[in-house]
Amino acid sequence: MMRAGSAVKVLLVCSAGMSTSLLAQAMQAAAAAQGRALEVVSASASELPEALEGVAAALVAPQVRHRFSHLVALCQEAGVGAALIEPQVYGRVDGPAALAQALALAGAQP
Repeated sequence: MMRAGSAVKVLLVCSAGMSTSLLAQAMQAAAAAQGRALEVVSASASELPEALEGVAAALVAPQVRHRFSHLVALCQEAGVGAALIEPQVYGRVDGPAALAQALALAGAQP
């Protein structure tokens, strides 16, 4: 469980590590509106093992769902919770919904 007030580092995993920038910005805006410290980083699926250091939760973009079981296994080895971002959340760039999913995975206080 994350300590109250501590920054939560969330990793967004996508195909090339670039298409998640809008969602990252929306998540950071939602966190700021809630007074939360949040760091959102992104990486491609192939960069995942190196990108997991210090990460509290990993959210996997819908375009790499075909690799989800492999990505989850890598996250589990690192002790990081992982989940697939719902296509509707990703498509609408729904920062608050993605933030809620990441915080739940990280065990952060609501």
